[in-house]
Amino acid sequence: FPSVPDYREQAAASHFNLAVVLADQGEVKRAEAEHLKAVAVREKLVADFPAKPSYRVSLGVSYCTLGNTLRDDGRPADSLAWYNQAIGTLRPVYE
Repeated sequence: FPSVPDYREQAAASHFNLAVVLADQGEVKRAEAEHLKAVAVREKLVADFPAKPSYRVSLGVSYCTLGNTLRDDGRPADSLAWYNQAIGTLRPVYE
């Protein structure tokens, strides 16, 4: 049901959760790919439903967790861009 927003968020959450498990198992490249899938779905949700803060929060969490994954993989410079996106995404919700 790609037209149902909550199902789209659940699909993104599945990619996100799989990424976390893969990262914990040392499968960083596969984890990064799953994080990027979650990010793509969540970015589209935020674009389609900008007034729904929960989608923006989930996207910010995805950005931050991807940054953590890259940092933990010894790529701190690569993680900074994701942290900046997390801040930019979450700041309007906070304010």
